[in-house]
Amino acid sequence: MEAQISEQKNWQAETIAMLSIASLPGVGFWTLNRLAALGHSFSKVIESSNIEEFLDFLKLGGASNVQIGSDDWETLRARLCREGAFQDRILTERGIQVLHAAQNEFPDRLRAIKDPPYWLFAQGNLKLLNSKSIAVVGTRRPTQDGLWLAMFIVASLHSFGVCTVSGLADGIDQQVHELSLRYDLPTIAVLGSGILLDYPKSSRNLRKEIIKKGGVILSEYLPKQKFSSENFVRRNRLQSAISELVIPVEWAAKGGTAHTVRYAVEQKRHIMCLKMLDWDILRRPELNEAASMGASIFTAPSDNQAILNFIQSCLTDPLPKEEQLSISWDLSIKRQNGSKAQGADTKP
Repeated sequence: MEAQISEQKNWQAETIAMLSIASLPGVGFWTLNRLAALGHSFSKVIESSNIEEFLDFLKLGGASNVQIGSDDWETLRARLCREGAFQDRILTERGIQVLHAAQNEFPDRLRAIKDPPYWLFAQGNLKLLNSKSIAVVGTRRPTQDGLWLAMFIVASLHSFGVCTVSGLADGIDQQVHELSLRYDLPTIAVLGSGILLDYPKSSRNLRKEIIKKGGVILSEYLPKQKFSSENFVRRNRLQSAISELVIPVEWAAKGGTAHTVRYAVEQKRHIMCLKMLDWDILRRPELNEAASMGASIFTAPSDNQAILNFIQSCLTDPLPKEEQLSISWDLSIKRQNGSKAQGADTKP
């Protein structure tokens, strides 16, 4: 028990160190991501012996416009650590936990992907992160056909008792979360912004209901990090990775959902597409593209039994074994095979 408590304190110290560094103007998600990919723990960075060593670490992370002011190193470090501890208390008060990739609780399915997250901010029932899950995603501007297909498939999932995964965006995503709650299915909302950012505004009450009914709100982004098109695209890789099966509902071949489908192909996840009885597949470029990537396409509701059989097979078949990110923890966190992060830091 003492060892477990000690380990928890060490991980909390790592979280506070991460939040401390992130509070410095000019440092953000990408700097931290690169440092993690290079194998540097945030505790080691914040415990630099002098300001030159600290800045060298930040340069390794790609930070080129760090604003440190005129404070000496001990004064600056103390100020950063106070801010990091304050931010950690805010997360704790809201029931938000931080999982680092080397922790046992971190979902194995996310460790195994090509571009893994090095940490997750999670609010709710963390056990869901390792449960059987199915992602149902789609357009922000659905037609009645799309809304009907979303209702059909989520209702079909009820008998399996699986967890649903979507992105909390307007349109199909929110419909999926709402229907999941209606049919007593736990649901995971994977955000494309920081977990403390109230986005989209239309999701405020839905987020509360998801947590209340045993679901999870999940984000790899810093707590107050703003949304961006790049963030939404990267978010999609987590939606597919955490799921056994990805079901895109009414989407465009060049839209955001298409990225989720492509990630699913890369991650060797099952893909199932649905179409209405009167849809001409030759006039649906997204379905043609999905079929070319190996997706199974069914007509709803006439293929109902085949749909159920396919879902069952996806939940029964084990996910492909992939080489997982090798992570260990001693006085620092050592990460190997880290991703080559792209993008630039912007402060929220």
